[in-house]
Amino acid sequence: LGAVSTKVMIAEGDQMVFAKNIHVGSDERTRHLAEAASIPFEAAREARIPSFDDVAAEATQGALATAELVDPTHDKQAADRIVEDLRLCVRYFETTGDHRRVDRLVLLGGEARNKRLCLEIAKAIGLPAKIGDPFARLMRIGDARQATVGVDMNQPQPGWAVPFGLCASEANL
Repeated sequence: LGAVSTKVMIAEGDQMVFAKNIHVGSDERTRHLAEAASIPFEAAREARIPSFDDVAAEATQGALATAELVDPTHDKQAADRIVEDLRLCVRYFETTGDHRRVDRLVLLGGEARNKRLCLEIAKAIGLPAKIGDPFARLMRIGDARQATVGVDMNQPQPGWAVPFGLCASEANL
């Protein structure tokens, strides 16, 4: 669940067997909030995404409240589009092949921080789901949990999936 799009991958073990890009992401929702509240895109993004900076968070709360009052169903519509495409992906995968079944969802990306959205998607798809944490397998040395600024390492960090994956990948230069 990313800023520009939602990527769907189905894996069996460590092998990816299906992939699709859904062109619905958080930037679309942020643009809608910005237009609804008549504020710049960046201000809408700061209002929509929780900030670790209390001053910035307080400054944007009014904009967020105004935008939510204008059209509270916009997030639901975006979630419905994601759910419909996910259903199509699952149906396609399960009807092609050896009677394989999708058994769970693992939600990653910056928008997976939105637990309400994740719960809505999981309920609509009818599969168990969890918020993935790319840091879960990291070996933590000493007091590394307290060394991070603005990142609560005691909570899942799904938004770090891409940067962590790039760091862990082979460099083919």
